[in-house]
Amino acid sequence: MAAEQPKSRAADENSEVSKTSASESAKTVWWRFLTQRWFAALVVALLVIPIVGFLFLRPKSAPPTPVVPPTEITLGEFRFTGGKGQDCCLAEVDFALAVTLLSQVDDSARTALAAHRLRVQQAIEQLLRTAHSADFDDPPLTELKRRIREQIDRTLNMRAVSEIIITDLKVRQSDRSVPSAVAPPTAVTADSK
Repeated sequence: MAAEQPKSRAADENSEVSKTSASESAKTVWWRFLTQRWFAALVVALLVIPIVGFLFLRPKSAPPTPVVPPTEITLGEFRFTGGKGQDCCLAEVDFALAVTLLSQVDDSARTALAAHRLRVQQAIEQLLRTAHSADFDDPPLTELKRRIREQIDRTLNMRAVSEIIITDLKVRQSDRSVPSAVAPPTAVTADSK
């Protein structure tokens, strides 16, 4: 029996070793299976989560904002030349002219102004030919601006202009001085009696 005991001990040890190795191999298989599964899940999560986050958390695209046209429309540069018959010292006045349009008719007025731009410029030049140098004596140029606005509205056949903007005003004085009022010479006649 003594010989049986070592055999049974050896068998028990072998069975324990085999049980241990079997449980270890089962754990290894299970661990490999879990590791592969977790690795696959991790890869899918790393790919899917950013895509889902991008789709749901991205800012919603706003409708395209309409292009706002500039509020001022430049009509060009103009020149007033003082006439010889005028009794002022202004020789020339150069200025740039821009307009703002009434908001009620902005689109139709822009279309009309684009279509008749040359006519509007010609009408302003014609107005400046009939202007007087006294129109430029008023610092805010109120009367001149009013007449220009009316001329543009008349040319466009609609009330379109909200404001006249005159910039880059350059005034050049003439060299001639204003003649003073001199009494006409009287004829001297000699009476001989």
